[in-house]
Order: sequence, then C-alpha cells, then structure tokens
Amino acid sequence: MNIIEPELIELSNLIIKEAKIKNIVIKLLGGVAIWKLCPLNHDLYNILGRKINDIDFASESKYKSKLDKMLVNDFNLILDPIFESIPGVLRSAFYDKKGKKICDINYDSLMYSHKIELKSSFKNDLETISLTDLLLSKFQIKEINNKDIIDIFLLLIDYEIGYNDSKKFDINYIAKICKNNWGFEHTIRKNFHQIYNYLNYNNTILEKDRKIVIKKLFIIVESIQKSNKSLRWFIRKHFHEYFKWYNVVESI
Repeated sequence: MNIIEPELIELSNLIIKEAKIKNIVIKLLGGVAIWKLCPLNHDLYNILGRKINDIDFASESKYKSKLDKMLVNDFNLILDPIFESIPGVLRSAFYDKKGKKICDINYDSLMYSHKIELKSSFKNDLETISLTDLLLSKFQIKEINNKDIIDIFLLLIDYEIGYNDSKKFDINYIAKICKNNWGFEHTIRKNFHQIYNYLNYNNTILEKDRKIVIKKLFIIVESIQKSNKSLRWFIRKHFHEYFKWYNVVESI
C-alpha cells in the first residue's frame, strides 16, 4: 500500500523552506505532521491502513495574501475560491492543475468541532504546531473516525505526557482548556471511549503498545476530570440538553 506519496513530503518541505525565505510563519498539522514527528513508527501506517492524501498547514492570517501568492506563483497551485467567498472563514485550499487537492491552510486557529487557538504554536521551533495542539486537533473531532484514532495512537506511542514541556503533551494546557469548556471536555471523554474500544478490538496492535496508549489516555482524562472547573463550565453543563456543545462543521 502506498501510504503517502514521496512527492507530497517533498512538496511540504519545499513550501516550508520557501515560506521561511519569505519570512512567513507556517506550520504543519494533520497526517503529514504526524508522519514527520513519528519516524520510528512509519510501519504502523501500513499495518493500520492510514493513508495520507494531502497536506494540512496552519499560519497567521496576516500572512494569508503572501501565502496565496507564493503557492499560486511559485508552486503552480490553484486557490479554491469557495473559502474566499464565505465571511469569517479563515481557511484556504489549493489544488493542482488536474483538480487534485494538495493542501489546506488554517489561519490563527482551528475552527472545527471545537476552536483551538494556535498563537503559542506559531512561536515554537518545530515544523509543526505544538504536540499538544496536534493531539487536541484530533481529540476535538465530534465525529471521530479510524484515521483520527490512528493518529492519536501514533502520537501517544511516541511521546510522553508532561508539564510545560514542548517535547511532551502538556497536561496542564489540556486541563486549562477543558476546565472552561464543558463541550470540549465532553467531546474528549466521548472520544476516549471510542479510542479505547478501537484499541481493544484491533488485533493488529501489539499488546505492549495498546497498554502504553491506554495508560496515557487514562492519565489525560483523569487530569481533565480533576481540574477545578469554572462557573462557565457548570452553566454550560447544566444547559447542554438545550444547546449543541460543538460547532457544526459543514462539508465544503
């Protein structure tokens, strides 16, 4: 199985390199980011059937016009006009001449089932958004699927949980977000059960890997549960039956 086209990795490298030359801040997220961060477990992509078809980026909105120009002029990509016509949507999509989607760019934040601010990620020294934001970008998905669960599994296999450490998942940062946002916590807890079931019923996963990831999942959920909740959290929990706890993500 061709998990990822080598040209896609090369293109992501070239885009990051050219953006740096032009003093544009751009970070990887999604499948390509995890592929680069987890080089020792590339074989698991094939075993678990995780394919990567395009590149996901994040940047600051102040660079949007420069990025549009760079990707169109320097990389011969076509900017999808649909996002440009939707007020308040800070996102761009680019295709090649054959109509194949090549990359998405999210600006300032990730606006999907739950909003994730990326200000701190733009200040790190990685090619990607921070490890914690990358993990949260998968945890925040209300309709989580096997692809996202595999991504979470791969991240938790390779990286540890810590506190205020850029090379680990920052449990304090996750708890801080959730103590003010009942909806986000609720989605993470629901996804925890789906991930747990996937790991327990997937016979291709080694027992030692399963135990490592499940232990880390419990640490994350228990830390969130023990955090001191805000008044906003309790009010939102009380009224959760009357209002959606998540953003509805339209398919475009």
